[in-house]
Amino acid sequence: MKTIEALFADWRAKEAYAARPEISDDEAHKACDAANALVREMLGVPAVSAADLARKLIAFTADGAFEAGPASGPGSDALWTEIRRLAGVA
Repeated sequence: MKTIEALFADWRAKEAYAARPEISDDEAHKACDAANALVREMLGVPAVSAADLARKLIAFTADGAFEAGPASGPGSDALWTEIRRLAGVA
């Protein structure tokens, strides 16, 4: 199993590739799909540090472009369960 740090690095690379203006729309969509799959995979790996949790939040929100509230999308409930567990309020 890959670490959150490794998955996050892969996610950033896919996001950067998808944003390149010289690639086709099809390539960009495939890169976005791959990046989204990495986010889902990342959400399934338990955070072991604040940095891990921060990486998950950055990826889940597409670097702040989307909300990360409970019920804000697939995986948000699991993310919030983990946030509450790490904060000791679960």
